[in-house]
Amino acid sequence: MNWFQKSILNRLILIVGAASLAMVLAAVYSFLQYQKTVSSFEVLLNEEVQYELDIQDLSISFKTQIQEWKNVLIRGHDSVELNKYWGKFQNEERNVRDEAKRLAAKLASYPEAKELLAEFISEHKVMGDAYRKGLNEFKLQNFDHKAGDNFVKGIDRAPAKILVDVAEMINGVANNLHKETTADAEAKTQLLLAISFIVIIFFSILIVIVV
Repeated sequence: MNWFQKSILNRLILIVGAASLAMVLAAVYSFLQYQKTVSSFEVLLNEEVQYELDIQDLSISFKTQIQEWKNVLIRGHDSVELNKYWGKFQNEERNVRDEAKRLAAKLASYPEAKELLAEFISEHKVMGDAYRKGLNEFKLQNFDHKAGDNFVKGIDRAPAKILVDVAEMINGVANNLHKETTADAEAKTQLLLAISFIVIIFFSILIVIVV
């Protein structure tokens, strides 16, 4: 205490040192919060990109399944070709179902999208049942592709639309989370500026009083 009261220079040194320490602590806090925000944003970006890729893969598998059905109708008058392409159809059908279930299990942060995928899985099963009835009709009508096609015409539209809705929903949720992350970063920056301003004012007043 005697050292502090001994001279104005000592007082100034102590006050400036304390102010510098306070500013350094505020800067460290700001940096840590910035790192946290950047990390959150990176996780969000990686999740969104991965989910969008998963949806694209699922859509491609779904379209491939539909194409295999067309191959069944076009080439199914030959029993060997019928078995070949119907087998491919069933493989793609299984791939679509498995991919949809895997993706749904990962969408914990997107509950509405997860519900839509559950609806897709249900519609996909209905579609599969319809295709099997269409295959039977195709055979009964002496492999008339029109008969088989008419039986399932438009059956793929509902599940295809659901996949588009899932992709849009994931993108929408990700955008909202991005906005929240950005707003949080801006709020913390404003808090830091306010703290810095208060520190400067406080030590300026302290210097005036002490000196």
